[in-house]
Amino acid sequence: MGERKNNSILIREGKLRAGWRILFFILTLFSIAFGVSIIVSRVKRICAPLSLIPPLPIPYPYRLLIERSLIFFLLLFVSAIFARFVDKRPARTIGFSFHKGFLKEYLLGLIISFILVGVIFLIEWAVGLIKVETSLITKELIFKVGFISLVFFIFQSAFEELLFRGYLFQNLIAGTNEIAAIVILSTIFGLAHLGNPNATLLSTVNTVLAGVWLSIAYIKTRSLWFPSGLHFSWNYFMGTIFGLPVSGVSEGSSLLRSIHQKGRILTGGSYGPEGGLICTIILTIVTWYILRTKKIAPHPQLSSFWESYLGRKTELKEGEAIS
Repeated sequence: MGERKNNSILIREGKLRAGWRILFFILTLFSIAFGVSIIVSRVKRICAPLSLIPPLPIPYPYRLLIERSLIFFLLLFVSAIFARFVDKRPARTIGFSFHKGFLKEYLLGLIISFILVGVIFLIEWAVGLIKVETSLITKELIFKVGFISLVFFIFQSAFEELLFRGYLFQNLIAGTNEIAAIVILSTIFGLAHLGNPNATLLSTVNTVLAGVWLSIAYIKTRSLWFPSGLHFSWNYFMGTIFGLPVSGVSEGSSLLRSIHQKGRILTGGSYGPEGGLICTIILTIVTWYILRTKKIAPHPQLSSFWESYLGRKTELKEGEAIS
């Protein structure tokens, strides 16, 4: 009888139900974003006419890096607070803990996506679907490629993984199951890219498939390091190294310049490989591999925690942990 009294439309087993946690988390993020925009606009309006605060002499690329890093750490902070005080679980379970093997997970993601992007690039170049030119190597180009783009994509990919495979995804799993959570968040992930330049139905399907790929990468490790490594390496090598459009956006600085020649249905045309059938095939194969392999699995402590927290084993097969 005591357990039944503790359960209600809001509470289950002593904490908010997953649906309410998700709702309050989303409302908190929107409130923070709205509050920050109001504060910034008012400060600019008050201070600009009076010249009280001179414009900071920070070049645009650096401002962009600062903004991306601050947004990531703010989301990480809010996610950790919700995990600790709303979900009543350790903040480190959000997915960016420095557990044993976290670096290997990230590096594995880097290597896998580098190979995938390399294969896509070589296929398109070998059969004449793209024309490849080399950029003029200058100190400025090396700096942009080796630092600006590198840091930008590290934080950009980590932010997107934290947003789509972090707190919201974890609570969807808790409130439903792994399969339903993957379908819901991957669909949202795909639709979020509909506004990108030159987006098509196939590019949206591929982005949903990429969401499935990254979601399975999280579930197989119960960590955000592996999917973040996959995501970062995919964007960085595709855009900054091989000079291909990334989700419809072309990088201003890249080591190579890949110009679309023909076969838009295969290459994705101006949208980039993510809008073509070659990418569909590659993503399907690697997603199946990550799902089925016994070489990728969570650290025992993470696996034990989530089985205890969810009260069940994961519905996706797991093998031996990365060591």
